[in-house]
This record gives sequence, structure tokens and C-alpha cells, in this order.
Amino acid sequence: KARLQAPVAAGWTGGARRAVLGELFKSPYDGLAPALISGAPAASAFFAVKDGAKRAVAGLQLGKAETTVLAVACANVAYWGIKNPSEVLKVRRQAGVASDTAGGA
Repeated sequence: KARLQAPVAAGWTGGARRAVLGELFKSPYDGLAPALISGAPAASAFFAVKDGAKRAVAGLQLGKAETTVLAVACANVAYWGIKNPSEVLKVRRQAGVASDTAGGA
């Protein structure tokens, strides 16, 4: 998706299609390192917050489903707080806006 939003994708119609496709798949792993590096800490934060939130709301006499939904909602905030910056770097690399990860920051 990010590559289709890149400036090179503007020439998608007509004879430029082959050039756009070549550019689209030129380096499919650009920007993958930040996503991989942030994946484990983000997942760890998710489960730590989820378990902590479940323990915190245990005294509220909520049902199992309500407790889980509330805990997952809290955990998603922590997860995306860690994951979002790396996703921004990944998309910038894939769209060709930044030539390296440090430049994307």
C-alpha cells in the first residue's frame, strides 16, 4: 500500500505500468528492520499491560468478556505507542521518502 502511494505510482496508467511495477518490487524489504526490532518489545508491552489490566479490574465484578475487552483496549495503547514510530519509518522507507532508517526519523 505504501508503495502505491509513493510519487512513482502516479504514472500507473498507460505504458508506464511496467516501470511502476518494477519500481514497486525493486526492494521489498526496505524498512523491515525497524518493524522487526520493535515487534518483540511491542508484543511484550501488550501482554504485560493486558495482564496487569485484568488484575486491576478483577475487583469490579465484570464478566470475563468485558474484562478481556477492557484489558485489550488498554494493552493496544501501549502496543501502538511502541509500534507506531517503527511503522512510520517502515512506510517512509518503502515509499522512497527516506533513503535509510536514520534519515526517515
